[in-house]
Amino acid sequence: MDLNEKGHYTEDHLISRVHSTLKERREDIDENTSFVLPHVEKVNKTTVIANFAAICEGFNRTPEEVKYYILSEMNAMGSLNERGQLIIKNMLKQNMVSRLLSKYVNKFVICPSCRKSKDTVAIMDNRIKFIKCNFCGVETSIQKWFVYKNDLFIKMIC
Repeated sequence: MDLNEKGHYTEDHLISRVHSTLKERREDIDENTSFVLPHVEKVNKTTVIANFAAICEGFNRTPEEVKYYILSEMNAMGSLNERGQLIIKNMLKQNMVSRLLSKYVNKFVICPSCRKSKDTVAIMDNRIKFIKCNFCGVETSIQKWFVYKNDLFIKMIC
């Protein structure tokens, strides 16, 4: 053991323990927990999320699902264009869009059981929406889920 003359651990020993502990914990974390950051542009009193399709692909969700969540949370109108960009008829700042997407990820993408995996799929079973984690195998019901029919937004509560 690395003890000094007073019987305490040396500074070098403690630092090496911290580094080894952090390295072990870092290896436990799923390396795929990072997502694409939104690229927000403001054009003529509208907000355009230029890389919206890539963001949704990273979430493993359809752009329609994420679109309706964002629009309902912002109480705004919007649409998807042919390039996969989300056009919101409201001026939003970059940090507002990032917070909305983070909130969506925490509610509907990251496994609530293991909290490590974003490798989840949304499934519907008898009008109840579930998140199924492909990492730990747990299926968790979602309390509120946003669905749409014929471009009309409906909020279902399970």
